[in-house]
Amino acid sequence: MVPLFILMNIVTASFFFTLDNWKLPAILLVLTTAFPYMYFNNIHNILAVMFFLTSGHAMLTSKRYNWLTVLLIPAVLMSFISVFWAEVIAIDTISLFHGLVLWKRENINKQRLKNKNI
Repeated sequence: MVPLFILMNIVTASFFFTLDNWKLPAILLVLTTAFPYMYFNNIHNILAVMFFLTSGHAMLTSKRYNWLTVLLIPAVLMSFISVFWAEVIAIDTISLFHGLVLWKRENINKQRLKNKNI
């Protein structure tokens, strides 16, 4: 399970590098993965908080779907009760944001191909 988790985080970080304002969250995601909680809990937690904060900032300053940042508020509130559930909410929100970005990118590419063939 751990190798799959590491691989998926690296793939996700490489995707983040292709987006404006997502290079710092990409680096922080790789570093968070490099310092597992089991062995480096303080460093891991600091890097994870920095990742979520910079991801929220990148979402907020985005030209598209920046309204999704509002969904991070429950994650912040939940963090006082359960860090696990706060992370789940934040990761779901970030995933939804990127899913919509990919969907928009795909639609733009399809439209370009369609216009090119006309």
